[in-house]
Amino acid sequence: MNFVQIETKEEFKDAYRLLKQLVPSLLSFDEFQQTYADKEKYGYHLVALYDSSKIVCVAGLRFNVYYEVGKYLFIDDLVVDESLRSKGIGTTMFTKLEEYARKNKCKQIQLDTSVSLHETHKFYYNQNMQTTQYHMTKKV
Repeated sequence: MNFVQIETKEEFKDAYRLLKQLVPSLLSFDEFQQTYADKEKYGYHLVALYDSSKIVCVAGLRFNVYYEVGKYLFIDDLVVDESLRSKGIGTTMFTKLEEYARKNKCKQIQLDTSVSLHETHKFYYNQNMQTTQYHMTKKV
């Protein structure tokens, strides 16, 4: 499988199709592109796994730095095509993301996940991730 950074319009369309599986309320493709452009200003970018010419997994990422941690890779989004789940693709992607983080001199990978997504938590625990913080929100 090929690990690539999403760059072309066709690749963005492929990524959008998968992200719609993760977030069904996702906007139209044009609105997605505008939101992506806004997020890109803060370092957000998309990477994907392709099996031959078919996209099978996409991740939205950004780098950040904490005083106590140093540089880390934050996973905003990660989705495997729903027709291909439980076939090791997520694990393959996570391994590629670890390599990507090391190559970019990160000390950690971090992410947030909804408290109700128990199968998702199981996947991340199987990738040797740990729950180390709570992410708290308040609408304003």
